[in-house]
Amino acid sequence: ALETAMQKARELEEEKRQLLNELLGTGWRETPPIPQINPLTGAVFNSLTQEDKNKVQEIARRSQDRIQAYINAQNGAGQPVDPAELTRIRMNTRDELSQILTPTQLEEYLLRYSSTASELRNEMEGLGVGPEKFRAIFRNWDSINQQINLYYSNEDAVSRTNKDIYEQRKLDALKQYLEPEQFNLYMLNQDPVFTETTATAQANDIPADKIIPMYQINSATRDEIQSIENDITLSTEDKLDMIQEIKSEQQKSLLQLLGEERFSRIQE
Repeated sequence: ALETAMQKARELEEEKRQLLNELLGTGWRETPPIPQINPLTGAVFNSLTQEDKNKVQEIARRSQDRIQAYINAQNGAGQPVDPAELTRIRMNTRDELSQILTPTQLEEYLLRYSSTASELRNEMEGLGVGPEKFRAIFRNWDSINQQINLYYSNEDAVSRTNKDIYEQRKLDALKQYLEPEQFNLYMLNQDPVFTETTATAQANDIPADKIIPMYQINSATRDEIQSIENDITLSTEDKLDMIQEIKSEQQKSLLQLLGEERFSRIQE
């Protein structure tokens, strides 16, 4: 979506340039406009001069180019992209921005355009989190994500252990700033069974008050199947028979919950 918007902006800018060339003649402007990679609109950035805004855009463009060049080089060499290296590039970009932006302006910029802010917006979608809580959670998550990406992004045992510790700190921050019902919904959204159940319900016009009971049925079915699959005392044939029986009970429970019409709609 961002790339599409940027392309449209470039097309409009080119159209404007051609029109001005026709009206004023070539050379009407000494320097070409700097592309607006990350627009600096709103009250927080009002005090910035146009020169400083251009400097910020140039820093953003260079950062974007460095990241893409690194990714291309890794792909060309058949090597994985290292989150630590991406984080170092982004931290260097922040250092450059801090030479132009005030601390308040820099935080506003990061709230709009950083990878942590993008992650947080996705995670908080549908939870009704206000701007002040979002800002508070961002401040916490941003520093934690930097630590994870710089030092614990590998798959060795030490990295996984430390990453789990930091991820728990992110959860603790959510508990601190979210209302209990918001936090509970956030935790449900981390469960693939819940997101799948929600998508199924919405696609089939199932009332919202049926989603949690549907999820409970589906979640219990998943847990029972996993328990059977992990039972080394059972033969493959016994496992298949038991799983089939559990799925049959699941269908009966959903039929009772939803009624025949809605249940048939889901089956179709």
